Amino acid sequence: MRGRYTSSAISRTTIPSSGARVLFELYNLVESGVRVIYLPGNHDLWPGEYFSGQLGVELPGGPITVNHQGLRIHIAHGDEIRTDWRFRLSRGILKNRFCVGLFRLLHPDLGAILARYTSRLSEYRIRRRGSGNRDILYRAAREKIAHGADIVIHGHYHFTLHARVGGSPGDQAVTRMRTGDRADAGSERTGELVVLGDWIQQCTYAVLENGGIRLDKWNEGTLSEPVARMEEDG
Repeated sequence: MRGRYTSSAISRTTIPSSGARVLFELYNLVESGVRVIYLPGNHDLWPGEYFSGQLGVELPGGPITVNHQGLRIHIAHGDEIRTDWRFRLSRGILKNRFCVGLFRLLHPDLGAILARYTSRLSEYRIRRRGSGNRDILYRAAREKIAHGADIVIHGHYHFTLHARVGGSPGDQAVTRMRTGDRADAGSERTGELVVLGDWIQQCTYAVLENGGIRLDKWNEGTLSEPVARMEEDG
């Protein structure tokens, strides 16, 4: 599970009232025997002992690479691949134990307001970067594919994308593909880049089925439908 639950508002003794049903459902999944792995991102840096101890959710602490259906899949929140100094500085502050301790001294209501404000500011900055975000995603995907990944999955960027990516180091060719298409075999290693969008507003998610991956959109009543429109080059 590539997360975006604003657990920045969670202290050692309180949790936010909003989103409680999400936590209940995660707990129910774990209790039913489903293995739940949660990858925190910039909105949920501090899940800590509550997620692992009370809910039974696994927290690997960063990107993971798994093998499913004969495919090597690299999964990350997506913010880790950014290299600009402003982002690195803010992430360093948010992960600093002293700063975390100061935040926990705030009243939970005040902490929740501050967390929501910084969350919205982060979303605005992500959307404003536009094509710059795509360049970052492509470069990171090429590197992972060149080192053996078949599929690279990222969240964080609040748009959907399914692309065939050349994995040769330094390769600049990225050919976007329709949902369900597979990478062509050839001397140059290729793989797939999947950007999930988000499950709060766009209600989009990825499905791995029969050795192929696709993006779906959740529609209450019809359950889901494929995300049919993919971006074209240029």
